Amino acid sequence: MIYINTHAFQEEALVRDGRTEEGKRIVEFTFQVTHEEYHEVTVLLYENDFKVQAGESEPFQAEILQYSTDMVNLYEPGSASRYTLALIEK
Repeated sequence: MIYINTHAFQEEALVRDGRTEEGKRIVEFTFQVTHEEYHEVTVLLYENDFKVQAGESEPFQAEILQYSTDMVNLYEPGSASRYTLALIEK
């Protein structure tokens, strides 16, 4: 299990057609990924199955809604990138 130290964390309810969908949360956050962490983080992103727990809230299963990175090449030692990840409750 990997714990990700997040920044700019936001949690909100899913809203469709102007209505809040009960039981569907969206979390969005940023985090740093280093050259040394890159492979392990990439594997997790491709698996697309996350257990999310923020603070004392109940954990929930989620999948990727959207993600981006500010640098693609993390193969060089010492490199780092900021990832932005939005997850939606399954």
